[in-house]
Parts: sequence; C-alpha cells; structure tokens
Amino acid sequence: MVPNIITSSGPGDLFTIRNIGNLVPLGASGETVRGERGSDLSVAAALDYAVNVLRVPSIVVCGHSGCGAMQALLSGHIDNDPDSALAGWLTHARGALSRMPLPGTEALPPLEQLGRANVVQQLEHLRGHPAVRGALEQGRLELVGLYFDISAAYTWVLDETTGYFVDPSEALTAVAPHRRRAPRRWDTSTPTASTTGPATVHPPSAPHTRGPGKTLGDGHRARRRRGTPA
Repeated sequence: MVPNIITSSGPGDLFTIRNIGNLVPLGASGETVRGERGSDLSVAAALDYAVNVLRVPSIVVCGHSGCGAMQALLSGHIDNDPDSALAGWLTHARGALSRMPLPGTEALPPLEQLGRANVVQQLEHLRGHPAVRGALEQGRLELVGLYFDISAAYTWVLDETTGYFVDPSEALTAVAPHRRRAPRRWDTSTPTASTTGPATVHPPSAPHTRGPGKTLGDGHRARRRRGTPA
C-alpha cells in the first residue's frame, strides 16, 4: 500500500514511517506492556523528529485489509518460533487480539477485525510516546486512525467517540468548523493568527453525491450507514 496514492498527496506532503503491521512499539526506554518486548529506537526517533522538528499537525495510523502481519499473529504460527525477529516484533500488536471485535465489525472475518483493532492499539501506543503526549497536551497535534480496504479502494476513519470506523465525510462533519485545519506542507511555516482566520477543510468530493451520507452510486463506493464496515 502506497500512502501517497490513497491520500492523493505529493512528494513532501507526508512524513511516512512504514513497517510490518503498522506498529508503534510502546516505550522509549525498554518498558514492556502486555507481553511486548521493549521499544524500537527507529520508530521512536522518527516520532521525535516528526513532532518536535517538523511540527506535524497530525499523526495517522493506517491499517489495511489482508495484512500479512495480522494473519501471522492471528494464526499463531509465530508462536512456533518465539525467538524469531518476526515473533518479537509482532508482540507489539498482541494487545489488539483482546480488543476484537470493535463496534460494527462483528460480522467481518477475524483477519479484518484484527486489522482494525490493531489501529486502535497502535494509537494507544502513540499516546504513550513522550513527544506525542506533550504535543497532545499542548493541543498542537491530533491522532487519526485509518483503515484502507484494498479490494474496495475505500478508506475508513476511526471515530474515537463511538469506536466505529466511519466514512471520511462523517468524520469531518463531526469536527467543529473552528477546529478544522487547512492542509499545509511540512516544509512551510505555520500561518499566524494575525494573518489567517479559521481554516475550513471540505469533505473529499465523490461522484454522484447529494450531501453527506447520500449517494446515487452503487457498489463499494456507495455511502454506507454510520458504523457499517466495508
């Protein structure tokens, strides 16, 4: 999965950390939780750089359908070789097993349930990172959970208030207008309050759409009712 394609972004628009299972190891000093094996300095350093140097306004955890890492965790095959690098790495996702199923995913296959639950698990890990925690407390950072259905070419956004993965337009309308941000590149300065008023982000356009939640299209691109998984 290529993040720039599903977000229609160009070079320099995203600072991307890619790894097996879209994992964020918890702790910067080797702490462990729920059977996890310490931290990963590469991911921690990238988070420090993104938050403290690039001053990114949001961090997105994006899972996807048919994830091989989630399949390995779900099948239990890695338990046959507990000392392998893969088994050690996937301990950072084990907490997602106890989160299954999330609201609205009960009818999905276990693999798709786990992929979505893992997004929630990694958001929890992010909140434990010192730089992320500090930026959240200052109100200059937001965390977002996404799930991309590859077969349907459809993106779902986590509504942390309800625990459902919803249509992106529903997630946008739930944000108060004065809190919406205009998109900006990471290498540009932040506009000052004296020169720029409240920014508004409009929901992404879709063909044959009549207002939020109303679509004339069919198939996977049709809008689904709130909380219904792909």
